[in-house]
Order: sequence, then structure tokens, then C-alpha cells
Amino acid sequence: MKAAPLLKGARVKQSLIQPLKNFLEGLDSQFAIVETIVTGLQDAFPRQLRPKEDGKRPWLRKTALVVSVCTVGFLLGIPFTCRGGSYLIDLLVGLNTFFFLRNALS
Repeated sequence: MKAAPLLKGARVKQSLIQPLKNFLEGLDSQFAIVETIVTGLQDAFPRQLRPKEDGKRPWLRKTALVVSVCTVGFLLGIPFTCRGGSYLIDLLVGLNTFFFLRNALS
């Protein structure tokens, strides 16, 4: 790690690459979260949400489900980006801790 700062333009390259790396890591985790939710919903409601093989567009149901999951996730995330978002995050962290301890101790 001692040689990296000695390269020409190392700070500029690092300042350009790091945000891109963070964005791609976040995008990757979002794909995993959405696919997990979609698969769980399809397993819970197979008749309604699984694509029919005899239909003209078997991909349409999954696409609609993915768009719906993304839209609901976006709408649920909006309050966390507003003024009181940090208070909501603190509230949820406190509630998660409370419920975890309550279940663990009982």
C-alpha cells in the first residue's frame, strides 16, 4: 500500500473510482433484495404470480411484479430522505433491537 500514493494522479483516479465502486456495490445489493422479495412472493402465490407457459408473454407477470416491488420500495424509502429521516431510522433501529431482545429473552 505504500506504492499506491506515489503513482501519478493516484488521488484523482481514486476520487473518481471510489464513488463508482460504491454505486455499483449498492446496485448489486438492490438486485439481490428485489429478487429475494419477488421469489418469495412467487413461491407464496404461485397461481397468481408465476408466468403461464401457454400465454403470449410469459415474462409480463414477473416484469409487473418487479416493477411493483421497486415502486413500493421507492415509496417506502421516501420518508427516510426527508427532514425527519434520521429520526425514523433511529426509531426503526430501536424497535428492531426491542423486538429482538424481547424474542431472545422469552
